[in-house]
Amino acid sequence: AFEEALTIAEEVNDFVSLALANFWFGANLALNCEFEKATRHYQKAIDINVAGGYLSGMASIKGSFAHHCFFCPGKIDLGFRISAEAVHIAEECGDSFAKGLAYTSHGFSCYGMGMFEEAEEYLLKGISFFQRVKEKMWNSAAHFFLGDTYFEKGDFPTAEEWHRKGCQL
Repeated sequence: AFEEALTIAEEVNDFVSLALANFWFGANLALNCEFEKATRHYQKAIDINVAGGYLSGMASIKGSFAHHCFFCPGKIDLGFRISAEAVHIAEECGDSFAKGLAYTSHGFSCYGMGMFEEAEEYLLKGISFFQRVKEKMWNSAAHFFLGDTYFEKGDFPTAEEWHRKGCQL
């Protein structure tokens, strides 16, 4: 279905659909552990947003890209660099959803790097922005990672509280 969506979007020069189809195809490939294929589709989605000057799209996609294609397969340092780029772009564009995704993704990366104080800071910022836009999926993940962060810091009651909130979302 994604390949068909890409073909149709290309035929009619619908760049929004082309970017979204590449993004969602990349996300699904990454969730299926097909990271190299996912990377190609994520990069196409980023390139389309760059060409259009759409900062919110660039920040959101880079945040997801950093997590799905680099954090998940253990390429933490590269994901850290890309999620930091996402934060920079999100701060420039000012979009609350983009900020939530970029901060959360960078929080994941900081966690993976063992930088628990920074992870806590970015995850709390991400949660704050996701609450503003009433986003649930990434917000829930941010809560779980924040719980994991407190667990790593030895604050077990706070870890349990954040995990419980993540389950409620």
